[in-house]
Amino acid sequence: MEQKRLQKGYAWLKQQLDANQKVFIICPNIKKSSIADSIEALFPFYQQQFSSTATVLSLHGQMKPKEKTRIIKQFNQAKRAILVSTSLIEVGIDIPEANIIIIHSAERFGLAQLHQLRGRVGRGEQASFCLLIPFKDDNTEKDRLQLLTKHHSGLKLARLDLQLRGAGELFGLKQHGHLKTRLKHFWNRSLYQQAKISAKEILLSSK
Repeated sequence: MEQKRLQKGYAWLKQQLDANQKVFIICPNIKKSSIADSIEALFPFYQQQFSSTATVLSLHGQMKPKEKTRIIKQFNQAKRAILVSTSLIEVGIDIPEANIIIIHSAERFGLAQLHQLRGRVGRGEQASFCLLIPFKDDNTEKDRLQLLTKHHSGLKLARLDLQLRGAGELFGLKQHGHLKTRLKHFWNRSLYQQAKISAKEILLSSK
């Protein structure tokens, strides 16, 4: 059943490429990982599947600026192309001919970031598609990702994500999870006002 589903997906993507589409493929990591998809794994995979149909390129933050510019220009000028990238394309990319974005390990991204990524497509006149592919079969994460089909406000999605995933550690490495201490112990109006006054005094004294 899984193989049939994948073959159907490949057939659909090839059909889109044959219609001169451009496709963004997004993954969270550059190097291979046991917890998420990576460019190192996906780039050769898409090359093998679609290099006879389209130009297949890769893009990530460890490339030099000139190389990034060259890759984006090549993707933009190609008749049909796939760009396997990290979230580097989240902002500053405007290619109206790109109407498909496929995000692997989608659960590794915040909802607001996913909303920003899907904004890279749908800039032209043709119908656009945003496909989310989780790395793990987790019902809780699937429910969280489903919120993207219901809400189209980045601010609303960010608030919902904060409620669901938590803010993470104030002094640590965890980027999500709920604090063991209630937030009210860290925040109140009088403390905020005093901090604001102190900050102004520090700025004035440093001039």
